Amino acid sequence: MTKPLAASKCWKDSLDPQLESEAIWADSIENIRAFSHLPRLREMDALFQAAKDKIILGEASAREAMADATAQVNEILAEVNEEVEKAGL
Repeated sequence: MTKPLAASKCWKDSLDPQLESEAIWADSIENIRAFSHLPRLREMDALFQAAKDKIILGEASAREAMADATAQVNEILAEVNEEVEKAGL
């Protein structure tokens, strides 16, 4: 985690307000040596959880469900990467 990334809109939007705050992360960044958090991780995790549900419920094969989730996650990662590059991180 870098301070510029922690100040980015992408990062701030990825925080779960019920579990974390900007202040908590700022304190962590200042006091913990090695730390990382991928922006939009909750969103990506939800896609994989939904795919798992489709598999369990028999709505899709594992290959189909995970291929769909992977494509969506790859789009998110591309957006995150674009924002990080735009911010010069």
